[in-house]
Amino acid sequence: MSKILLKFDDGEERSFEALPEETLVQAALGVGIRLLTDCLEGACATCKAQCTAGEFELADPSFDALSAQDESDGAVLLCQMHALGDCVVRLPYGASLIDQTERMNTHATIVDVHHTDARTAVVTCEVAAPILFAAGQYAQLHLPGDRPARAFSFANAPGGRQLEFHVRLLESGVASEYFRERAKANDVVTLDAPLGYFYLRPGSGPVVMVAGGTGIAPFLSMLNHMHQHGTPTRDIHVLYGAATAEGLSGRRRLQTLQTELPQLTVDYFVDNDTDDEELRSGSVCTGLTPELFGRDVDVYLCGPPAMVETAEGMLQAFGVPDARTFTERFVPT
Repeated sequence: MSKILLKFDDGEERSFEALPEETLVQAALGVGIRLLTDCLEGACATCKAQCTAGEFELADPSFDALSAQDESDGAVLLCQMHALGDCVVRLPYGASLIDQTERMNTHATIVDVHHTDARTAVVTCEVAAPILFAAGQYAQLHLPGDRPARAFSFANAPGGRQLEFHVRLLESGVASEYFRERAKANDVVTLDAPLGYFYLRPGSGPVVMVAGGTGIAPFLSMLNHMHQHGTPTRDIHVLYGAATAEGLSGRRRLQTLQTELPQLTVDYFVDNDTDDEELRSGSVCTGLTPELFGRDVDVYLCGPPAMVETAEGMLQAFGVPDARTFTERFVPT
């Protein structure tokens, strides 16, 4: 029997014992600690953490979820980790995230599917009772028929019965085909939520949010939550880019939020030249300049992997600490 000490990024600690044949996710659940997981197959990286002390083995992690460099740095997937002795594990989220939310499975009825352009749909659903989640988290949507589940971030604030998701429509794919051609009002989907640890950490310093395409969804959830709970004291700068102006699916809501949150600044970017005075031409990463990143700034990145990786490289060059950078990659299935 191994003793496991969990250290959360809000300073909280939890401990439990694990048998060699148990994964840490299973052992923790056995004593009522519900660690954040999704696939339970070592593929999604939702349960990625850092083992800072102790011996262990990993069953079968996917290279996409845990690279060789990750492993050499001590990263682990808790759904694949078997302790071979006492271990200390550092988690990239606060204990409050698992203390205050409860994973649930529920039905939702589609209210509306609005296509902002050929690549993007905003889907509104309604549930019988509110889902408890942290603004920034996501849900797995199980679509009608035999279509597989797909992950989408909440764009609404927690606590309401109406849910909003921003869906990127790929050229092929069962979920894209459904939302592009078949989804309609009164369709029923099943939600498994909440999932993920992309959420706004507490603090008093400024925040920079960088979104590509439908990556704006979790930021809308955070900003809507701030608006509902009073004007934030932190300065917030959003950089938001898409291929076209129509692809900026969160633009209208951001414009409204700017009138409600005085500390909110938004810059918009589109790939091509534009006559719209509110938009700038070029990748959203062109808006990243050293002047944005002072000593206490927290940076949140969400969007396609290429955008996130480019932004991460620029932040490292600017000297932004990795510990103050939080990312969510929207990876096509």
